[in-house]
Formats: sequence, C-alpha cells, structure tokens
Amino acid sequence: MNEAWRHLEANELALLAERGSDQAEPEVLTHLATCAACLEAYAEAVRVVDADLAGAAPAAASAPLLQLVPRRRRRGMAAWATGGLATAAVLLLLVLVPARDGGVFDPRPVLQAQLAALSSDGLLLPGVEHLEDGTAARYRDGAGSSDVEALLDPLARRYDADPGDADAAYWLGAGYLASGRLNYADDLLRRALQRHPDDGGLRRLEAATAYRLNELDRAEQILRELRDHDAGAADVRFNLALIAVERGRPEEARAALPGLAADAAHPAVQARARALLADLDR
Repeated sequence: MNEAWRHLEANELALLAERGSDQAEPEVLTHLATCAACLEAYAEAVRVVDADLAGAAPAAASAPLLQLVPRRRRRGMAAWATGGLATAAVLLLLVLVPARDGGVFDPRPVLQAQLAALSSDGLLLPGVEHLEDGTAARYRDGAGSSDVEALLDPLARRYDADPGDADAAYWLGAGYLASGRLNYADDLLRRALQRHPDDGGLRRLEAATAYRLNELDRAEQILRELRDHDAGAADVRFNLALIAVERGRPEEARAALPGLAADAAHPAVQARARALLADLDR
C-alpha cells in the first residue's frame, strides 16, 4: 500500500486523543478522515482518554489497532471527548470536513477519486474527462467505498443546514453514488435540481445515477438536454454513445466515437472512446 495510506500507529493515536486535533499534523488528519479503521481506533483512544480524565478504568479496547493507552494523565483539564465511538468519529469529521470557506481537510479529492474509479466502467462521471488513463487506479487502495462512507455524515449535516448549498449537494450526491447508495443519491439530486435546475454537475450526477439504476430512458434524456446546452461537452457525447450501444444503436455510436477517440484534450474520454470502438469492431 502507498506509504501515504499506512495505518496510524498506536502512539500517534494516543497522542492525538490526548492533545486534540489542533495539534495534529495535516497528513494525520487527512488519513483519519479517509480510513475507517484508523478512525475507529482513534475514537477508541478518545474513549480511553475520557475515562482516564474521569478517574475510571476503561473497558478493554475493542479497536484492533489500539494496543496502548495514553500515557500522561491531565487532571484538571476539561475532557473534550465524546461518550461513544460513533459520536467520536462524527465529532472528528465535523472538525476535518470544511465549511464552504475551507478547513483542515477537503474531502473533495477523495470523492473525485471515487468518481474517477467509477468512470472506468459505465458512464463517465463529472470532472474526470481530463484525467490521464490509469489515474483512478492509483486511488483504489487508499480510498475505498467504506472510506467514502466515513465522509457522508458531516457532508449530510452541512447540506441539511443549508439545502440551497449546491456545492454540498453535489459532493454529498457524489458520495452517495460512489458508495452505492443510489436511491439516496437520486432523491438528493432531484431535490437539489429543483433549486438549481441549470447546474451541469448536478445534472451529470443525476444522469449517472439514473444509468446505474438502469433507468436508461431518463439517463439518455438528461444527457441529450446537456448536449443541447453544450454541444462540445466530450463527456456527455461519450456517455450518449455508450447508451446508444447499450440500447442497440451501434451505428449512432460509430458516428460519434472517432472524433472522441482522437480528442487528446480529454484523455479519459479518449481512452474510453477507443476501447468502445474496439469492442464494436470485434
């Protein structure tokens, strides 16, 4: 596994639980926000610190990564911890996931990596058309679906606090889509599009969700509307060609794919178009 995605050591987790996230290195916080196993171990460390501050003997640690307890008692200091593993995880993520004006950790690259990985099969998803072939694979060992799920609760809180926040709706919808929660994604995107009917990113996510729900009529209709609005959108043109193939209209796809296969400005589109043309030529 890439060194950037190694699990945190017990001492690192213990010190973080003692000192709080404001004393942590940014890469530690980044890892915690994208690794469910270390997040669970961190929450266990918080519980141990809480019990230590209260003078109680904590129960045996349940998280396999946590073998050490915090070494220094800090009597007289207010406990900042949580009252439970799930609550600890949520509180940490609420610190890490930024508000609209930024913060310590930005979840968008992780979610974008998931969209890139999903784009290797089925519809191309928003923002991946300029990625070079193979880019998505570099993220697969470090940003699995369980890691994406760890980001959804604070993103949902952000969206619930402001349903008019199109950026929050987009990334929460991307998270639902990436983690396979298609009905959640579909419902959220429909509601968001009532407020932002011309948002191309939301519409692309809606088309991809409809496609994965096997609602090809709806997916195609959304894509045609996007193409009518922007005839040069390479991702939309490829997705329409893919749906045409799947719906038994290969000649329609053959008319669109050669230009996309020669489009070096959009590497991900180019790679998929070449692969689809090769399939049609077999």
